[in-house]
Amino acid sequence: MTAQTETKPAQEVAERKEKNLPTILPPRLPYHPALEERFGVGQAEWRALVDAIFPLAKEASSIILALSYCRARKIDPFKRVVHIVPMWNASLGRMVETVWPGIGELRTTAFRTRQYAGRDGAEFGPTVTNKIGTAEVTYPEWCQITAYRILDGQKYPFPGPRVYWMEAYSTSKKDDPTPNSMWRKRPFGQLDKCAEAAALRAAFPEEIGNDHIAEEMENKTLGTEPNKIAKPPHKTLSAKLDALAADPEADPPHDPETGEIIENNTPSSATATTLNGEAAATGDPGMGTGVETGAGEEAHSEPAPDPQVTSGPLARPDVSRDEAGNGGGAGGRTRAEAGGEASPRASPPATADDARKARVAEIKREGEEHAKSGQAALMNFLEHLRERGEADYVTGTVKTAWREVARMADAGKGSRK
Repeated sequence: MTAQTETKPAQEVAERKEKNLPTILPPRLPYHPALEERFGVGQAEWRALVDAIFPLAKEASSIILALSYCRARKIDPFKRVVHIVPMWNASLGRMVETVWPGIGELRTTAFRTRQYAGRDGAEFGPTVTNKIGTAEVTYPEWCQITAYRILDGQKYPFPGPRVYWMEAYSTSKKDDPTPNSMWRKRPFGQLDKCAEAAALRAAFPEEIGNDHIAEEMENKTLGTEPNKIAKPPHKTLSAKLDALAADPEADPPHDPETGEIIENNTPSSATATTLNGEAAATGDPGMGTGVETGAGEEAHSEPAPDPQVTSGPLARPDVSRDEAGNGGGAGGRTRAEAGGEASPRASPPATADDARKARVAEIKREGEEHAKSGQAALMNFLEHLRERGEADYVTGTVKTAWREVARMADAGKGSRK
């Protein structure tokens, strides 16, 4: 009876102790038994890595990547020499977790060479205060540090490049230029780390290479952003014609009222006068067709065909071979004049203005025919004009006519598709 009474309180005490024991929660990120085999990391070490060394890591694979990095570099991950850094992956289009060394890892690598001889104090540039994003920050403009290395028994300085604060600081978010909390609290200290890393890279290129530290890479972009080619908005045919007419290469100087091209070498109708196909008043009948150009201007003339030439491109059509042999020219007579018949009056040659008007009318007719086939056909016709160098016809009143054609195509494109 007494023995039973003694064992009962002991059992109750043991039960109370079991109830008061704290509950051991599983680690924040799942543990895999293969971790102990590959890295010698048991459940206790894994919990320390997850909750103490990398408390901001979101994926177990990121911590495993850090362990792989430390094993390759022969460094202890529990000394916090590497960091898991979020970065924007341009090819994936999302944030990813990456592993970068801290300044301690670069110092360790330099000391392992037994040639590192320390560094100078940081040299800072002028201090400025600016509002960056939503925060007002006071920071040094730049920082520069010189590292020393012993080579062949001599100490040599290796000044690092100037590291500018605006180029080095890390942001809070990808699309927000506001510096993160660490760069706002320690603007000098963070830049000092980046400048020291740059000096160590300059002094130990074969050991450190181009390795950047976590402070330099946080919230930066991996790779390059793909070029976003915006699809041009749909333009009506009228708008395309306006753009074509606004092209300076396809729009030579023209009269704003008539739309006709102004050519410098085209004589005006007031000064270009001819008399029955003969030379102008100031021209010599035997020397060519003179053009009266007004005071102070040089007369423009074309050489007259030789009266002795009766064949070829320079032959005069109104001079016979016999008359040419009998001293034709200024005093020679045509066969019609010898027979007493009056020579028919020659029609004045077509001017460039007449040719242009004819071509404009022809293009307008062709454009209206193409417009009946739809907008695409008309645009192909416009491109054809551009290739032929006739896009300059789309000016002034001609452009107005083309706009009418364009409106016809735009209004009827639904029914003609």
